[in-house]
Amino acid sequence: MQKGLAVANKNNLLFGLAHKRSSLLLLTLLRLNLAERYKDLTLENFYL
Repeated sequence: MQKGLAVANKNNLLFGLAHKRSSLLLLTLLRLNLAERYKDLTLENFYL
């Protein structure tokens, strides 16, 4: 029983990390897309 719970927790943790990573990736892609559209905005301003 305990072992099953530990595995479930580990899977949830991995899923959470993967989800965070994909959201970060999406945000980065959105930012790059916006940067392409608004070239007058400097990238320094973008990542603040």
